[in-house]
Amino acid sequence: MFIRINIWGRKLFDKLNLLFMEKNMCNLNDISTNKSINKQIKELFDNDINLKERNDFAYDGIINEEIYSNQDLKVAFLLKEVNGSNSKDKWSLAEWLASLQNDNENKTWKKTWLNVCYWCEILKDLNVNFSDIYAKTEEEITKILHNVAVVNIKKTFGDSKSIYEELQKAIKDYGDLTLYEIEKIIQPKLVICCGTFELAQLLFQTVKQKTVQTETLSCGTEYFIEDGIYYLKFVHPAWYVVNNNILFGSSRICRESYGRLIPNQCEEIIFISVAICY
Repeated sequence: MFIRINIWGRKLFDKLNLLFMEKNMCNLNDISTNKSINKQIKELFDNDINLKERNDFAYDGIINEEIYSNQDLKVAFLLKEVNGSNSKDKWSLAEWLASLQNDNENKTWKKTWLNVCYWCEILKDLNVNFSDIYAKTEEEITKILHNVAVVNIKKTFGDSKSIYEELQKAIKDYGDLTLYEIEKIIQPKLVICCGTFELAQLLFQTVKQKTVQTETLSCGTEYFIEDGIYYLKFVHPAWYVVNNNILFGSSRICRESYGRLIPNQCEEIIFISVAICY
């Protein structure tokens, strides 16, 4: 009798649990359908136990949701942190990047984001002439950022130089938030890890207790695939090397398996990496 009651009770518990999960799934679907992506990210940050009582952080997001949603190849850039040491209140990195076209005074964005603009131009048009990119005005070149999303490992403000231990702590404190916004909200097909490839690996190890399997393109660039998303190893866009060379990725064009990212368009994936000399 005791065993039969336990079995019946367990079946009831399982049924109630299933109904609860289905109800929660419906609520999640309602959120993703009725709220903008950036609003979902804002709510995610504002409700996080490690962030909701703080003002010293920047929201991640998509620069232009309409343009991003219409991209065949949705791309997110994964960076370390925002240099916001002089900021006194939280703000949106995506909104700030969207405003660059109308900001003729602030030139600090160039150190990092001008190179990201170049990468985006190349991803948009694989046959683009580099001289055509350089000939564009700042207003023209910054428009390309509207195609992408930006995510930082560490949400709270940092300085010009990142401290690795603080990045590790950010992954421990709210790495689950970062993975959720990438996988469930932003949903890119390609994540370009800008000096954050090892941190992306640590993210999966910490949150999902999973060691990702990295692979290497013929050009030598590493990547891994998780839940259908490609994570590609790139350098930080503000990384300078000798003789003022700015290294774009692995120093040459990488062409492998393009059809895996954009089906029915091409037989190769083209991961663009270019070395530019000033």
